[in-house]
Amino acid sequence: MSKKQVSEAKFKSAIDALRQLLMAASNAAHECAADETEDDRDIDRTHELGWLTKFAADLCGARVRVLTNVAFLLTELQDDDEPSAHPSDTPH
Repeated sequence: MSKKQVSEAKFKSAIDALRQLLMAASNAAHECAADETEDDRDIDRTHELGWLTKFAADLCGARVRVLTNVAFLLTELQDDDEPSAHPSDTPH
C-alpha cells in the first residue's frame, strides 16, 4: 500500500467510527427540539446553517473534506427514499 492509500484507509476508518457518535448526537438534538413549533425549528435551522457556513468558510480543504463526510453520514440517518451520493462519488 502506498502512503496515500494508508492515509485514505485511516481517514475512512475514523469517519466510520463517528457514525455511532453522530447518531447519538442527532437523537439528542431531536429530543432538545421536540417541544419546538415548526416555525421555531425553521428559525433554528436557518441560524445553524448560517453558523455552519461561517465556520466552513475558514476551514482548510482537508477539514472541509471531514465536514463533508460528517454531513454525508448525517444525511444517511434521515429517512429519505433516495440515498445520497457519497461526496467522493460525484464530480465537483
